[in-house]
Amino acid sequence: MPIHCFFVSSFISQLNLDSRLETPTIKLINNYMSKARSSGKNTRGISAAALYTICLEKNIRKTQKEIAQVAQVTETTLRKRYNEILEKRGLGDSIIFSYLPSG
Repeated sequence: MPIHCFFVSSFISQLNLDSRLETPTIKLINNYMSKARSSGKNTRGISAAALYTICLEKNIRKTQKEIAQVAQVTETTLRKRYNEILEKRGLGDSIIFSYLPSG
């Protein structure tokens, strides 16, 4: 089992999140890793960013800071990996704007 699977499970547990988030998060990581050059990149950072992405998509309120602390990475690392994930999915910044309050 790849190391990121263990990280995702641990992060979900430490953040008191629903364990059902594990499957989509791991799928997202696998998709990202198949499209990106991930060698030399922190597995914790990739796992944290994938979990953050899934939380946003499911409207689960967890901040970058909360997830970064549990993952033991900086918020900057989490943001960089998050942006890479969006880029590889072909979303760019579109997901960010979909979560801004209207009005």
